[in-house]
Amino acid sequence: MSFDSLVNQPKVIAQFPDWQFGENSALWFDAPLEIGGIVEAGFMLHGEARSDMPNMNVGLELVYKNPLTKKRFALARLDWKSWKNQHRNKRRKGWPLRGKLCGETHYHAFELNYVADKEKMRPGDLPVADDIDGELQTFESLRAMAGFLLGINNIELVKRPPWEYTEEMEL
Repeated sequence: MSFDSLVNQPKVIAQFPDWQFGENSALWFDAPLEIGGIVEAGFMLHGEARSDMPNMNVGLELVYKNPLTKKRFALARLDWKSWKNQHRNKRRKGWPLRGKLCGETHYHAFELNYVADKEKMRPGDLPVADDIDGELQTFESLRAMAGFLLGINNIELVKRPPWEYTEEMEL
């Protein structure tokens, strides 16, 4: 199945494996995705966050990992309240939204990062992004927007990350 077909068909999460703990407060998960009743090998929803950064710095992305070569392709990503505060698109000739500065919450759409006539992704980790309409104030609003943008019908299976709150932090 082509990248275009994977991204543009309705999907469901086959199973939510829960957030995993990595090094240096990293949190992540890889949830297999199903299209038309079939779990597509290597196709998943990948999530990233940090346990020490509650209510910010979350990324939810569609990923395809080739089962034969293990090569990983990020296909689309929604970044929420990035700790970097913004994203700037490269100023490459022929690229969409050249040089655009996006806010801390932005969307790396498949259509902006896929070169259809070459049938491949632009080099880099989804280098082109755009702002989204509206503000996402909560994890639940991020999750709902990710479900809409990424075409995942049961996105509510993605649980809130196990953030570590201190007394100074708000829930």
